[in-house]
Amino acid sequence: MKNALAYARVSTKEQAEKGLSIPAQLKAIREYAKSQGFKILEEYVDEGESAKTADRPAFKRMIKRCQKDKSIDAVIVHKIDRFSRNNIDFYAYKAILKKEGVRLLSVTENIGKSPIAFNAFSLIWRALFLEFVDRRRKMLAYLLAPSLCGLDQNLRGYM
Repeated sequence: MKNALAYARVSTKEQAEKGLSIPAQLKAIREYAKSQGFKILEEYVDEGESAKTADRPAFKRMIKRCQKDKSIDAVIVHKIDRFSRNNIDFYAYKAILKKEGVRLLSVTENIGKSPIAFNAFSLIWRALFLEFVDRRRKMLAYLLAPSLCGLDQNLRGYM
């Protein structure tokens, strides 16, 4: 049996309410791991942590373990944006995992499961996807900022 680490993350309460809760992610990861012949050695969880940066306590511990523990075959996440939403961090940490012989697997996205996952098209697709996610997050923050500050009351006639 192959060994894996599970990583789950939510950055807001809203994500938890939309079915991206930590228990839901971990359940899906466990089921996926079992179906793919992986034994989960440890589950790493960051609650209330944004993936805009890699400065997340559990994430850092997980990466360090992958660098030290040569029995780890894979890191499994529910969705790739749980791992990172920043292109630079994604590729930097994906490279660290690859160097250690650890695959990054996603329950909901077909990444890293075959040789084709490493071709140029796949790399470009991932970069575009992560850029889209990052820009969407920034746009939503910009659009929601007035309502979060109570300014929407003053802008109602203009929107």
